[in-house]
Amino acid sequence: MKSLPKKRDSRAHLRFAAQLVSILFLFSLSGLAESKNPIDDDLNDSSLIADLGFRPDVDGFSFSNYAGEKGYEGLTPEDLRRMVGEDVCASQPKGNCILTPTWTYWLEMANSMSDGGHCQGMAVLSLLLYEKLIDIQDFGADRTVDLRVAGNGVLQKEIAYWFCHQLLEPTASSGTKDKPSLILDELVESFQDDNKTKKYTIAIYKRDGSDGHAVTPFAVRDAGDGIYEILVYDNNYPKEARAIVVDRGNESWTYESASNPNDPSSLYEGDADSLTLELDPIYAQLVPQNCSSLTQDVCQIWAEGETDLLIVDGKGRRLGFVNGKLINEIPGSQVIDPIIDDENRTSPIFIIPLLEDFRILLQNTNPEEDAMVNLTILAPEYIIYAEEVTLGPGQTDVMVISPPQSLLGDPTTNSFEYYPGGQESPTLTMGTLDNDTYYIFAVAAHDLQEGMMLGTSALMNDDIFGFVYSNTTKDFTFDLGLARTNESGQQVFGHEGVEIKPDCVALLQYVNWTGNSQSMPMIIKCGDDIETVDLKDISDELPK
Repeated sequence: MKSLPKKRDSRAHLRFAAQLVSILFLFSLSGLAESKNPIDDDLNDSSLIADLGFRPDVDGFSFSNYAGEKGYEGLTPEDLRRMVGEDVCASQPKGNCILTPTWTYWLEMANSMSDGGHCQGMAVLSLLLYEKLIDIQDFGADRTVDLRVAGNGVLQKEIAYWFCHQLLEPTASSGTKDKPSLILDELVESFQDDNKTKKYTIAIYKRDGSDGHAVTPFAVRDAGDGIYEILVYDNNYPKEARAIVVDRGNESWTYESASNPNDPSSLYEGDADSLTLELDPIYAQLVPQNCSSLTQDVCQIWAEGETDLLIVDGKGRRLGFVNGKLINEIPGSQVIDPIIDDENRTSPIFIIPLLEDFRILLQNTNPEEDAMVNLTILAPEYIIYAEEVTLGPGQTDVMVISPPQSLLGDPTTNSFEYYPGGQESPTLTMGTLDNDTYYIFAVAAHDLQEGMMLGTSALMNDDIFGFVYSNTTKDFTFDLGLARTNESGQQVFGHEGVEIKPDCVALLQYVNWTGNSQSMPMIIKCGDDIETVDLKDISDELPK
């Protein structure tokens, strides 16, 4: 690739002057210095060395990036079917997609992540509309700037649709992080390429990888003496042209913005070593997407809440955070860092091969306050979900996944053990597939104590869901639930207030359950004593 030429015989004071002019220009565009907004003059002068033709005041949205408090529509099962294909649906009665358990929890995760802002969706969609790869009239206007998002559910869902691509393959792995000069060269080349799909959005990050934010680049300006400006549409600032300032000589870049539209702006910057400037191609988003954990023998793990995850395999190799630092010692593992505001408190997505037993540590990163955490584990045909885990200051909970065959598709059993590090009342959920029928089992525990163990198993050959707790002498009360999804639709069983003694095994027999409002037998085995209890269906919702 041909690089942009550097000017010869430059002097230090000229370099300083050029940098000062560029910084003042950037500040003026971000509202940090008073200035008129000379968009027409600035965007049509001879210093532009590459120009896509996109203009923020015409081709950008007139509304700002928005977070979850707006209550706008997010990704739907039908949108997910459009994105991935028919396999996301467990059944399609009357053409409506009822998602499999795994995709149900994935959809909830994706919509939760967008609560921190929809910058990625807006950056991608504005570019697709400009390139006429999507018909703008489907959303109610002839120009992007004339579109209104309030009351426009079709546009809201479309923005969410393109936001969520970053969480799936091949989009998740398609980004390029490189030193600033190479990013600049690739952008210039793409602007000059007639191929409409060979265009990029830009993701920027802080040096520690936090506060990801997406913008739409549309031109490159030569500011002189090795300083270049990547002109961008930043959806936090409607109708404005803004600039990422790149110093080719120092291999550095700076930009002022915020990852969340509700937050004050701050300085983003990087260099050849930080790799915090990323090009994300739109061509990877124009093909069917897939979730590797649902199509391969890998496991996808993430958490919501103020926690650092650490995954340890059977050989003691680690993936996740140790003392706040991300480490990766597990061969074949992958980390996906979504372009979202860190205040959304969602961890990176960790993908590991399912080759050995492993355990997951949930570590409270707040030394002074409790943290409410949800943990999700997705495998090809299974899901494990721990909801409303309350971690005290400095507390660590542990989940053990064993044996490995349970998550690799062995239909005999699927099991895990949970070890709380303090008093809490989590809900543990397991989803699995049995002969084209999807089951979700849930058990809500009340006031678990540090040192206890709560184990759950799905014995698919025997049509039994079981659980047991130990390391205590206290009797505990649990709420139970089961959901069944097949071609006939979805049915839910719920029962509250099941009392179990420690070290007793509770086995819920669902083989003859006929559906909603029907009772279900449960066997309670305490040593040699066996008791059968007929549980009434008193709730059409799974326990929370």
